[in-house]
Amino acid sequence: MKSSRRFWATAGMCLLALAMVAVAADWTAPVYPQRDFSDLSIWEVVGVLGSDRIIIRQAQKQRTIKLLGIARAVVDSSKKDHSSYEPQAQEFLTNLLKGERVHVSRLSSDAGKITSVKLFRVPDGLYVNLELIRQGYTRLDPTTLSAERKLFQIYQRRAQQAGKGLWAKRLPATSVRTFPGVTTVYVTKSGKKYHRSQCQFLAKSKIAIKLSQAKMRKFTPCKVCKPSPK
Repeated sequence: MKSSRRFWATAGMCLLALAMVAVAADWTAPVYPQRDFSDLSIWEVVGVLGSDRIIIRQAQKQRTIKLLGIARAVVDSSKKDHSSYEPQAQEFLTNLLKGERVHVSRLSSDAGKITSVKLFRVPDGLYVNLELIRQGYTRLDPTTLSAERKLFQIYQRRAQQAGKGLWAKRLPATSVRTFPGVTTVYVTKSGKKYHRSQCQFLAKSKIAIKLSQAKMRKFTPCKVCKPSPK
C-alpha cells in the first residue's frame, strides 16, 4: 500500500514538474518577432472596416486588405448563436492605426482581390496582427499561419488566461468610431439589409462593413433602424 502511494505521489510530482516546464516555456516566448522592414512597402491607413479588414493608400492606389491569422471576433465560436465582439475589436484597431502609416507584407498586385497580409505599424514596428490576439480582441485563424502559428497560439492562450477582451466573463458595450469619410454599417450572415450598430436584427450575427461595399453587394437599408443613406 505504501509503495503504491509512493508511486502515485512520485507520478504526481513528475506531472506537476512537466506542467511547470510547459508554463515556463510558454511565458518566455519572444514578445515580437524581430525583422528588417526595408523590404516592405509603406502605406497610409485610410480606414478600418472590421476586426480584420483595413483600407490602405499609397499615392493614387487604394486597397482593402485582410490581416493574416485573424479570425472573426466572436465570443464563443462553438455556439451557433454566439455574440459578436466585432464593435470592440474594430474600435481598438481604429485607435491603434488612426493617422498611422504601416509596413505591409505579401501584398498582391491584383487590385481586385483582398489579400491577407502581415501589418507592422510605423515607426515602432508594432505587429498589428499579433497585437489583436495578445490583447484578446480577436481569435486566431491557424489555417492562414505557418511558422508563427505557435507564437500566436501562445498569446491567445495568455489572453484567455487573463480574461482579456472577448475572453472576459463580462463584455462591455461600446460604440464604433471610424475615420472621417468612412461610414460603417452592419450586415448579418443571411440577411440582405444593412443596419445601425444597435439594431435589434443584429442579435444573432453582426458583421461590420463599409457602406459603399454594402451597396455594391446590393444590400438595402433596414427600415427599422434607418442607417445613413449617404
